[in-house]
Amino acid sequence: MIKSKIITAKIKIKNIIQDSFFFQIPGESTNHSEILKIALEKYSTKYGHLKADIQGNLLVMQWKPDKLDNSAEQIHQSAIKLAKEKHFDIAEKKWQQAIQMNPSDVEYPYKLGLLYFEQKRYQQSIDILNHVIEICPIHERAHLILGIAYIKLRKINRAEIHILHCRRLNHQNALAFLNLGAIYSIQRRFEDAIHMFQKTISLSPKEVRAYLGLGQIYAVLNDTENANEQFNKIIQIAPNSKIAETAKISIKTTDSAENVSRPDFVEVKKEEKIATGIGYYLAGDYKNAGNLYKDYLKFKPSDDFVWYLLSEAMLRVGKIEESADCLKKAIRTNPNRALYYKTLGIVLHQQAKTEEAIKIFKKAIELGKRDPLTHTLYGINLLRLKKHNEGIQQLQNILKKDPNNPLAMYHLSLALLKQKQNKKAEELVEKILSIKSDFPVKRQARALKNKL
Repeated sequence: MIKSKIITAKIKIKNIIQDSFFFQIPGESTNHSEILKIALEKYSTKYGHLKADIQGNLLVMQWKPDKLDNSAEQIHQSAIKLAKEKHFDIAEKKWQQAIQMNPSDVEYPYKLGLLYFEQKRYQQSIDILNHVIEICPIHERAHLILGIAYIKLRKINRAEIHILHCRRLNHQNALAFLNLGAIYSIQRRFEDAIHMFQKTISLSPKEVRAYLGLGQIYAVLNDTENANEQFNKIIQIAPNSKIAETAKISIKTTDSAENVSRPDFVEVKKEEKIATGIGYYLAGDYKNAGNLYKDYLKFKPSDDFVWYLLSEAMLRVGKIEESADCLKKAIRTNPNRALYYKTLGIVLHQQAKTEEAIKIFKKAIELGKRDPLTHTLYGINLLRLKKHNEGIQQLQNILKKDPNNPLAMYHLSLALLKQKQNKKAEELVEKILSIKSDFPVKRQARALKNKL
């Protein structure tokens, strides 16, 4: 058996005894035979071979697949090489082929799920990674990526389950603690979040995202001294990074008589609102976040990034017109940031301002935006403006790079139907319907199929 095919998890016995996942009443059993039995029950699988053993103060579990298929393994190695060379669509097909040849091997679907995640195809990543942990429930990395993908889709409760599994299987995984900190921040469980970020730093002292998380929580709690300490650590560790920019504008001051006498005190004081606003935004309180950004912008209207932050907050509370206005102000202040154009394009698309959206998406692409959503919405708006050939070409191009993009497939199928290319349109609809998960575009495709 190839060593990389064996998945191993080591858990301290003392952690198992105190974990309600294993025992309904933490500490109710210290019997090693009972611990082995319940661990095998909790992580049971119909795939491969799972064994468990007590080694000193550790429960050691190992999983290995039923068989090794040399032909599938060769295809898998080819897929890895193709992915490194950025031939993602071919690599995807190779991994799908390897999975069909040996469905009990966990490495092939894991790599495919990772590919989907890196391409920001989060729902597809979730679908296949759920299959990974069905095959091998002790796959720590699969649980971690699953949890982060759920965070991306704002499915926080599902995210917490998988990140906790990751931490349970490897109590030294700094990213598990970091993401638990993010989850608890969103849930406003600030005490738990602080503990998770502190644990992250103990495992990875240069993890600036943990310092940022701590700083933002302390800012929300009006603990100026602790907030500043975290922000300053970020600046020390990574002075030229984007996260350091956020830290710099987040540093707060105290209201001592000495500070009040300083001429720049009022200006600095207003910048406190950014840190607190970001904290509110992360916690899902978009209204209060927006109010703080507005207060700040009264004193510093030239801050393009805060106009962008305000636009995001306004978008979350349904104030689309106001969001668009904020983005236009951000662009006037800083006309060279592609992110602002992309976001404005999305807002204009929602408002059905087609001609303006096309111009904005085109500018975003010129400034370097290459993500599937930008190109897809650009193509959709070209179709809306009855520029059918350009729109079809745009959507076909994006599907070459992102072949499982359901939004692009659906709108391309509509365009092909108008050109009487019914067979190609039907093929696209069937491909959308073959995707496992349910989502609005799939329901639209199902309705379209009924009309064909």
